[in-house]
Amino acid sequence: MNKYFDSVDSLHRMLFSEEYDFMFDSTSDLNDRNRGINPMNSDYQKKIAQKRALFEVSPLNEVGLAIDNSSRERCIEEIEANRLGQETKFTKEVIKWIEKQEESQLSYQEKMKKTAELRSRIDIRDPHTWTDVMILNSYALLVETDRWELSDSMSLDEFKERIFTDPDFAERHAPSAGMESEHYQPNQM
Repeated sequence: MNKYFDSVDSLHRMLFSEEYDFMFDSTSDLNDRNRGINPMNSDYQKKIAQKRALFEVSPLNEVGLAIDNSSRERCIEEIEANRLGQETKFTKEVIKWIEKQEESQLSYQEKMKKTAELRSRIDIRDPHTWTDVMILNSYALLVETDRWELSDSMSLDEFKERIFTDPDFAERHAPSAGMESEHYQPNQM
């Protein structure tokens, strides 16, 4: 029996996690959905649409929500085939997709480990312990996040003043893995 096929619920959460995205909506995401706007970025929406087409399940609606149970039905088919020692025409793709997700999770865990290592060498509440590159990259991430949320950003000078005078603000914007590099790209976070 394949380890990915122990229950319909766990397979569904792994394979069609986009159907649970709404549970993590911020207030602005919820407001967007209520106005008929999908808050997910267009690249993510395209990736999800391609995956759903590959597995021959219904696309999400215009605000990013499931319109029927076709994805759950696909998972039921996979579980039943697995119990019988069989495969469906989707089984190999299901396994590939899930393994890719697991690799991504391992990358995330590795990034968290590297962030912990970096932050053990600095004081996240005291930017005097950060390098200039770390400060610039922390600011670049703030600007990218604001751009994503369609908000105006503060200037670099305002940012520096805040991190040096407000330890809580500094902690929220402390460097993470990769920010010690001059080649850091905040849009690839």
